[in-house]
Amino acid sequence: MTQQEAQRRYDRLVRQISRLSDREMTDRRAARLERLVARREKLKSVVDTFEAPVETPKDEVSYEFYKTDLITGVKVTITDSPFDDTFVGGEASEIVFKGTQTRGCNTKGWKYTTGLTPDTFANTTETFISATNLLNDKLDGSYDVTVGLKQGDNFIFSEVLI
Repeated sequence: MTQQEAQRRYDRLVRQISRLSDREMTDRRAARLERLVARREKLKSVVDTFEAPVETPKDEVSYEFYKTDLITGVKVTITDSPFDDTFVGGEASEIVFKGTQTRGCNTKGWKYTTGLTPDTFANTTETFISATNLLNDKLDGSYDVTVGLKQGDNFIFSEVLI
């Protein structure tokens, strides 16, 4: 049964129940009204399933700045949903930091890439940390930093870090 057919049948039952309820009630009409109401309730559950699509979980990534006295980096929490292929589980990924600094007419920048998830990570939520002492003077607020997750040649889930 299609959505339109279910809705059409439901609307017809509602009209029949309304007309029957407006008439003088006899035992026969009461029994018929009871049957129509029962059919309407069954059909209502069918109509509701069409109207309420199932919300499937989506892939998500969140970044959190990470700093100690010795190392600087980012904590990355990844949720890989089996229903969404934005992040492909079972495929290794990298974290890419890009920084730019503009002073007057001059712009300088840097890029740091490192592995993040193993190819065994799939269909779950985990937090990974990517940190190094090479970024201590770069993630100190002197650069505009963007962090992104990369799988193959595709950047997914980029975000401005600081």
